[in-house]
Amino acid sequence: MRVVIIHQYFRTPDEGGAIRSYYLAKGLLDHGHEVEVITAHNQSVKFQMFEGIKTHYLPVYYDHKLGALSRVMAFLKFVIFATIKALWLPKGDINYVISTPLSVGLIAIVLKMFRRTPFIFEIGDLWPEAPIQLGYIKNTFVKSILYWFEKLVYRKSQNIVAMSPDIREYVLKIQPSDKIIMIPNMADCEFYRPISKPQEIQQKYDVEDKFTIAYIGTAGRANHLEYLVEAANACAEYLPEVHFLVAAAGRELPRIKQLADTYQLTNISFINYLDRDGVKELLTVADAVYVSFANVPVLASGSPNKFFDGLAAGKLIITNFGGWTIGIIEENKCGFSYDPDNVNQFVEELTIYTRDQQKLNFAKQSARKLAEKAFSREQLLEEWVRLFN
Repeated sequence: MRVVIIHQYFRTPDEGGAIRSYYLAKGLLDHGHEVEVITAHNQSVKFQMFEGIKTHYLPVYYDHKLGALSRVMAFLKFVIFATIKALWLPKGDINYVISTPLSVGLIAIVLKMFRRTPFIFEIGDLWPEAPIQLGYIKNTFVKSILYWFEKLVYRKSQNIVAMSPDIREYVLKIQPSDKIIMIPNMADCEFYRPISKPQEIQQKYDVEDKFTIAYIGTAGRANHLEYLVEAANACAEYLPEVHFLVAAAGRELPRIKQLADTYQLTNISFINYLDRDGVKELLTVADAVYVSFANVPVLASGSPNKFFDGLAAGKLIITNFGGWTIGIIEENKCGFSYDPDNVNQFVEELTIYTRDQQKLNFAKQSARKLAEKAFSREQLLEEWVRLFN
């Protein structure tokens, strides 16, 4: 079968970032399917054959530092360029279209209308619900159009892949159907492995004899890293042995650094955004992984990459939001979630693990076991590939 994957943010392991779509493409290739990818990057038009994946790069500039209007323009530009590219390429047997943004659904619908190509739609974040709850979209008419289009995409799709139980429940309310399948993000248990802290890496990041908490990812409005800085400020007074390592990029990062400077914090270090190998190295000296979202209900429905990386690496998991991950963390005793407006709760919960090495080790081992049992890449890819058989 010839599968065309359409994903604006397709990344390879060399590039770092979220590489779920790369794994999906490799999974199809390993099962004998032909794969072609249409994506975008910040350079000129390029074709690349990467490990058997035919990849078409379109010149659509995108950066986490872009404002809302610039992002919308990038989304629309990708829709136009990707539709033209897909119509120019030989017809696929099926298109696999990955949101966000929701606008990629228009590409799938056009190809279904003019080329009779069915499509599977993957949902990692709920759009338009997320930008609406975040306050980016306020016009009532625009909201109604976007909700109509969301329902149209769901109705026209052959299958819907929801990346969390919460997303699946949301979609079922809009489009009751048995075609909705839940396949969460993946834990790469081969790449990330629990190991003892290397002395030279501790020295590199200046965290010798420290309880280290790592944040790795985006510093955007949705992530609200003010919560992390407030936690670090509380630890400076009550848990001086705790140090935060922040490897992030995004529009809000300068403001977050300024906030840390205002508090005169010495227990938080900001590191340049890391590629995949850099993330792996950083996690070798981390005791815990901090996953952060703003206190906006829809954001808790997602399937955050670093949550799964933290599980695979065998780290204590700390989250500051609700949603489906709380139940998993509590059931498997691999970390804790706290009310981000109650920093004393964070200190109390964390103190348990900083004072009790045995409890910390148990949480780390539980995280790794959970990754292997429920979220291993091999297991989820097998389930995903069955959609195409």
